[in-house]
Amino acid sequence: FLNAIDDGDDAALPAYADWLLDQGDEARSAFLRAQEVTRRLTHRRRCFLAAAREVIALGTGLPLGWLLRVSRPRLVNTVWAGTDSHGDYY
Repeated sequence: FLNAIDDGDDAALPAYADWLLDQGDEARSAFLRAQEVTRRLTHRRRCFLAAAREVIALGTGLPLGWLLRVSRPRLVNTVWAGTDSHGDYY
């Protein structure tokens, strides 16, 4: 899965999440699933801020090397900032 993801096959991410869950790695699977939800939202959607915060929380404590490979968009060493549809800053 990781080789396919490294080669740009983002469609492998949900399958990888399923495989991780089957292997008992709930933390990584949950991160990938939450990331997929966030990727499908625009920053103006009401639920974007909560979804982005969930991805960040789930990613905390996961290995940096793994996050570098699977984060979409690449999140490591980046900062997202702005306001959501309610005017809340994130």
